[in-house]
Amino acid sequence: MKKIFVYAYMAQNLGDDLMVRILCDRYPNAQFYLYSDKFYKTAFKDIKNLIIYSSEDKEVKFWNKALKHIKKTTNGFMERLMEKCDATVHIGGSVFIQHNDDYSAFLKADADLRKFSKKVYLIGSNFGPYKDKQYYLDYHCLLSTYDGVSFRDRYSYNKFKDIPQVVYAPDVVFNYKTTLSTNIEHRVLFSAISLAGRNDNFAIMQYWEVYRKFIQNLAKKYLELGYNITFLSFCEPQGDLYEISEIINTSDFDNFKDKIEVKNYNGNIEESISLIKESEIIVGTRFHSIILGWLFNKLVLPIVYDNKTMQVLNDMNLKNYALLQEIDKVSIDCFIKNIESVSSSEIDVLKKEAENHFKYLDLFINDNEIKKRRQDCE
Repeated sequence: MKKIFVYAYMAQNLGDDLMVRILCDRYPNAQFYLYSDKFYKTAFKDIKNLIIYSSEDKEVKFWNKALKHIKKTTNGFMERLMEKCDATVHIGGSVFIQHNDDYSAFLKADADLRKFSKKVYLIGSNFGPYKDKQYYLDYHCLLSTYDGVSFRDRYSYNKFKDIPQVVYAPDVVFNYKTTLSTNIEHRVLFSAISLAGRNDNFAIMQYWEVYRKFIQNLAKKYLELGYNITFLSFCEPQGDLYEISEIINTSDFDNFKDKIEVKNYNGNIEESISLIKESEIIVGTRFHSIILGWLFNKLVLPIVYDNKTMQVLNDMNLKNYALLQEIDKVSIDCFIKNIESVSSSEIDVLKKEAENHFKYLDLFINDNEIKKRRQDCE
């Protein structure tokens, strides 16, 4: 059984959590290890081939303390875990944004994956945005040493396609195995984000007021058209739930209280995804609310706050979206009228292509299984 260390952004974010589940489900005969918050000991308790460590575990505390003294490191347990595993998988989406001019700490963290791991696979990312050319050059050099790299948009892939072990595939979440719902309600599901604190090299905090007003006007319009509304928080720690409360805390919705519900992702993936499956329309700001909307054949209205969404829309040749920087100029009526869908046949193609994210990890794990079967036969 291959032992795989999973390096991922574990912050109670529905999209990131779903990617980890997809990874573990794909390889039931591999043993995965995750170092994260103790929240995941409950949220992921049903994943039988995943062992979770947290900083509060006695074993973790012992090794962190011992290795801090011996090796002068603050990540001793995680480094030791990587060394003991057969490979490390770094799975995630927006993991290469140059938030600040000084990115040395982030580069070191990514370089340490290579340093302490026998093999390293990057799965499902996009690259950028970035400000300095040196940032790109540093990561180009680093990723060229990885054993497999997959990007989820063609823009990022084209930046690194000269590296032989780099591939492109549609988002990892297109690999999620589920059935379509037969219980579709006359409902619009909204995914909203908080812009508070987003004031780095690519600041968008300045648009919080026009963004909130746009969501309020759009929700009110759908309510007037007779729809029920569900606001789904994808990541409470990043302020989704707070933003939703601010959006609906207005007298404009006084007459619609019985038609509005608020739901929060709390680790139960199926519960949140069921809300998407049973909705008619998705208004998505969170990247994976858009992807899941397409996956379940919904009409989707994307709100673009980050290049990652724009690049995917370009890949799919979709034209109707609200760009955050120009959202105060968007006509609500035109936005609703021009809503786009992605055909079932197109989704089937995307689902098939999305398996390419696991091309090199498949070769690594399946090669081991083939060798084992040969040994058993001898």
